[in-house]
Amino acid sequence: MINRIIPFWEGTEWSFEGHTSIPKKGKIACGYFVSTTLKDAGINLNRYKLAQQSPIDEAKSLALNNQVIEISENSIEENISMINKSLKDGIHFIGFDASHVGYIFKENGQLYLIHSNYMDYKGVEIEKIEDSIVFASYNKFYLAEISTNEQLIKSWITGNEIQVVH
Repeated sequence: MINRIIPFWEGTEWSFEGHTSIPKKGKIACGYFVSTTLKDAGINLNRYKLAQQSPIDEAKSLALNNQVIEISENSIEENISMINKSLKDGIHFIGFDASHVGYIFKENGQLYLIHSNYMDYKGVEIEKIEDSIVFASYNKFYLAEISTNEQLIKSWITGNEIQVVH
């Protein structure tokens, strides 16, 4: 996803109603960015249903039977530190309180936020988490493993549909 799907989406414009399935053609909301890129990676899911769920329900849907990590009520620096300690290297889902979603990519201890950024209508971008105004605007996060989630990987390989929790 990091090298073969997400780069094509960078620069795609954001819109709350955006649901394009083609990078840089039309606009895309945060939930549709996540569900569409997962579908593009070959995960069998209903991109419309997943995109329309709350951040916690998207996290539960992708976690399958694994625990959703919840982090809240800390300073920005403490939240970053807790996320870094909680995640292995790889790509993970992040839900922001009740209103935003994206990915966290961890590589060699550095965290990157990958999302369709609604601030100033920036659209799809990759930014260091400590530089993200969006991240700093929230104090409650839901994390679900993607690239390190064995059950999700098995579902991807076998083509089993991911059931959307709501």
